[in-house]
Amino acid sequence: CEGRPGELWFANRGGGLARLKDGRVEVLSQRKGWPRLFVNIVCPDARGRIWLLADTGIHRVEGETVRRVEVARPGGVRVLFGARNGDVWMGGEEGLLGRFQGDAFQAFSEADGFTARQTRTFAEDAEGRVWIGTAEGDVFAFHDGTFTRHSRDDGLPGAAIRVMRVDSGGVLWAGTVGGGLLARVDGKFRRLTDAHGLPADYISQVLEDSRGRMWFGSYRGIFHVARKELLACARGETRRVNAVTFGKSEGLPGVSCMGEDHQPAAWPGRDGRLWLATRKGVL
Repeated sequence: CEGRPGELWFANRGGGLARLKDGRVEVLSQRKGWPRLFVNIVCPDARGRIWLLADTGIHRVEGETVRRVEVARPGGVRVLFGARNGDVWMGGEEGLLGRFQGDAFQAFSEADGFTARQTRTFAEDAEGRVWIGTAEGDVFAFHDGTFTRHSRDDGLPGAAIRVMRVDSGGVLWAGTVGGGLLARVDGKFRRLTDAHGLPADYISQVLEDSRGRMWFGSYRGIFHVARKELLACARGETRRVNAVTFGKSEGLPGVSCMGEDHQPAAWPGRDGRLWLATRKGVL
């Protein structure tokens, strides 16, 4: 992920926490005075601070120091997400869902209207609505303190949601485990699969570039499709899309983006570069 301008952060469960700054990579978890952390997730908040999920719980990097953030249920976390209002959301196993507001943590449960058991991804739209994707295949929207559930009745295929992103035009995209790509267009979820020209139906990463293309990481590697083509196909105006894949000819033989089930696993840099985690390293 990207924190303050010019700083990129990487999680490595075996190698700890690393930062790319001024063209130099430093493994901070090896720095004197820092705890030795095995890190699964890095995520920035609206203030540029970096939040970590490590083997010892949730931590926050503030300047050149790191401190543990106390939370009642740190186990089972799969995803961290920084909202624009400064809240930091986390979700995971056994119904775990909550948000940090400053140093205070608010947990949500079935009593609040959140009925899923496994949270896998978050996204936020222009209205500040936080979208929550689940392993059960449902998508929840949180707005003004209320959860709204979207399910098969709303056009979802029931496949586990692996990643979500809201693009510059306000379209919510969701990559699924075997169910293809979902797009929330005109208030409805539409589904695109390999039958529409996608190279893979198992999608774990979604990014948008500045040239009108959507990029995807999948178990079959990396590909991009023109956003306007995807939308036309989702609306039924065309039957197929033209996907551009990246493999051996581009120096990426055997690349798979299917790593551990943690998010975020891809990041759009402020300078326009896109970063994707793979089984063989970061691209």
